[in-house]
Amino acid sequence: MDIRDTSDVIKVLNECAGGDREPETWRVETFTMHRLSPKHGYQDVAIKILDRGPNFSPRYLVSAETPEGQRCTGNSGDDLNETIRLVHWYQLDH
Repeated sequence: MDIRDTSDVIKVLNECAGGDREPETWRVETFTMHRLSPKHGYQDVAIKILDRGPNFSPRYLVSAETPEGQRCTGNSGDDLNETIRLVHWYQLDH
């Protein structure tokens, strides 16, 4: 098994460590963005992309948070490009 094959890793994790109930396992990728907010100046933003693997729908969820506590997320979806674009990024400026 290759760790890059998200669906296989999730399947084995669920089989081995899932417990009595149907588990929901996500792969988490983290990115850091430095952005200029009109209200807060420069912000460091931690972005998390959760991936349930290709055998689940919706597959992706994207969220972001600043150290000062501004947060945003959007709708989950099966297309990563669309899911990233639908995040409510403007909420980081509140």
